[in-house]
Order: sequence, then structure tokens, then C-alpha cells
Amino acid sequence: MVLALLITSCSGKQRGGSNDGNNKQAVELTFDSIVVEETILLFPDRSIDDAPGATLNISFTYPATFGTGEQLQKLQAVFYAMVLGEEYVDAASPHEAVQAYATQYADFYRDDLQDMYENELEEVLVDNPNALHYGRDAKNKIVFANENLVSFTCFYWEYTGGAHGYAPEFHHSVNLQTLEPVTLDQVLNSGYQAPLTGIIKEKLLRVMEEKVKDIFDDPIDDNQLKSFFNDYDAIEANDNFMLTETGMTFTYNPYDVAAYASGLFEVEIPYGEIAHLLNREAFEELFPDKD
Repeated sequence: MVLALLITSCSGKQRGGSNDGNNKQAVELTFDSIVVEETILLFPDRSIDDAPGATLNISFTYPATFGTGEQLQKLQAVFYAMVLGEEYVDAASPHEAVQAYATQYADFYRDDLQDMYENELEEVLVDNPNALHYGRDAKNKIVFANENLVSFTCFYWEYTGGAHGYAPEFHHSVNLQTLEPVTLDQVLNSGYQAPLTGIIKEKLLRVMEEKVKDIFDDPIDDNQLKSFFNDYDAIEANDNFMLTETGMTFTYNPYDVAAYASGLFEVEIPYGEIAHLLNREAFEELFPDKD
């Protein structure tokens, strides 16, 4: 299997932060990307017209410079885990992590079909070759960074021969002082769950309203909109969130709160709307320049 690796530098630089003992110091945080575009043949040793295969597209953006060498390795390991998976956290370099990820996917593709069809694989190749085509995309994008925080979104797409693919998105925010993921419990006051959930659910109604507005001739009330969710009353604030310069962004992926056809739901909550819920000390540590 040959990997085509293209390394490109992201435009611009972000300022990061490092913590040496109790003294914080500003350090330069920059990012590079590794891009992979590959077709993995199901039968690499055979010549077959329209040979079935799996497409693999990776665009992995990772920290290229940050603090000391040890701090950079720790931050890169956080990115390996969040973008590629926990099993790659000990990779020696971004290239090694991506190489291992690509190799694992090739093994998964071939093993999954062999397990699924066993002795019928040759018959499927003749009768329904489309069932043997897979695909995966794995990409991430830096959304915000300052001296204490970096936030990014991971975009995935997976197709395993079914009626349609699956395309979830996952948000992450990392504290650059601790090199740990930011959690809701850290940045919000105790008792935030109920009021935050209420804000999110109201915004989800408005997103659903926008999604269905072209389907119905007459205006739709909130009770009707609620019926389009799997179980509106059971929706809660989730961990798929990130902090940006202007607010918190939450995403609910297909199937999470509604049918697949409804797609994903993204809601943005300006900090002004949740000022009463913010843990001011924790928030000011991440955003020292905000009023």
C-alpha cells in the first residue's frame, strides 16, 4: 500500500500558551497539515475490471510548533486521540499516526467484507459489486485559538456499502495550559445542566423550523416542531461542544435527536446568553482579554 502524503502549512499563525511550573509564558502555536488521498483495492493482487475498493481521504491538521519539545509532543498526542482515535496517542510523529491510521483502515475494509460475506465474496463481486465499495473521510479544522485555548472541529464520513453514508461532526476545545480537554463542568457553574439544556432545546426548535419551512405551506407551531424530534423532552446538553471567540457551539449528529434525513443540528450560544452560567474564574483564564 502506497501513501501519498502532501504536507502543507496552514496560512497564518496562532499564539499559544505554555505553563512552566507556575509561570505562564506566551509561545508560538502553528499548524501543519498532512493530506492523504488514496484508493485501497479489495483485491490488490488481482486484475479486475472496475475493481472494488475503498476511498480514504485524510486532512489532518496538527500543531507543528508549541512550547518545548515535550509540550509539543503532548499537544500532538491530544490531536492524535481526538482526530484519529485513542489507539494512535503513542505515535512518534504526525506522519506515523496518519500512516498507522491508513493501514488500519485498509485492514478494516478487507477484513470487514471477508467477515460479512465469507465464501460468498466472489458471488457478490459478480452480482452486486457496489456493495464492496467503501469510503472514509477524516478531516479537522482549527476554529479558534488564543494563548490559552485551541478549538477545532472534526469532520467524518463513513460509507460501508449501505443505502447511505454517515457524516458526523465532533467539536473539541483544549486548554493550552494544562493540555487537557475543556469540559462543561470546568467552564460552567454547578447546576448549569437544566438551564443550559433549556437554551439548547429552544435553539434546536428554531433549527428544525428552518429545516422544514419549505415543506409546509402553513406556519408550524412549536408543538408540531417537537414532534419531528425522536424524543424532544429527553434532549440534554451534550459533550459535543467547543468554545469560540463569541460563544459555545453544540452539535447533535444524525440520529442523535432526530431522524437521519433531518441531518445534523448545530446551535450557537453567545456568551451573553449564558453569562449567568459561566464560571467566571475559569472563563477568564481561557479568555483573559474578554470583558
